[in-house]
Amino acid sequence: MDDIVGKGMGAWILTQFFAYSFITFIPVAMPLAVLLSSIMTFGNLAENYELAAMKSCGLSLFQIIKPIFIFIVFLSGLTFVFNNFLLPAVTLKSARMLWDIRQAKPTLSIKEGVYFDKLDGYSIKVGNKSKDGQTLYNLSIYDHSDGLGNNIQLYADSGKMKTSPDTNYLQLQLNNGSRYEDIMQEEAHKTTRPLMQLLYKELNINVDMSSFKNEANRRGVI
Repeated sequence: MDDIVGKGMGAWILTQFFAYSFITFIPVAMPLAVLLSSIMTFGNLAENYELAAMKSCGLSLFQIIKPIFIFIVFLSGLTFVFNNFLLPAVTLKSARMLWDIRQAKPTLSIKEGVYFDKLDGYSIKVGNKSKDGQTLYNLSIYDHSDGLGNNIQLYADSGKMKTSPDTNYLQLQLNNGSRYEDIMQEEAHKTTRPLMQLLYKELNINVDMSSFKNEANRRGVI
């Protein structure tokens, strides 16, 4: 619900999303529903001595359960067709809609005072968020995309976050902050440890989201 509430989505889109999500639970709920209903049905028959009456009429146990057996075979075939053809398409549509909803206002995925590490190579922490879904305050960004640890740190009093039109980049506009980088390009830098500092009034950063999208694609999200 945290990914959905406050995104400004229309009632029709939310209805579609919840309908798709409901359908994905059918394969999980159906076996338990059949088991529970069978137990309750035969429990009532046994409690009212109706099974004993059927047997006294000369019906065998197989003849008693034959209609249910036929129904279960039909239901199993229907479930196989549903799981093999319909469920993958519905799951993909549901995951796509959830991805689109999440990308509508990316700042809503970030919690105040908690590090957000869903982007490969970056950790983002914000002190406060505005209600417009884009403006952030007291930002701390740690860039470890080169595999050398948190050698790049960025701090800003405020900033704005949005995704590019093709959703391949997360666009950050940072205001009134500083950038620190431990230069580790050569072997000698490990002992001398040079530091580069940048003070800025405005800094624009594009964070590559392709790895995040590829991971989502492997999970069937996009």
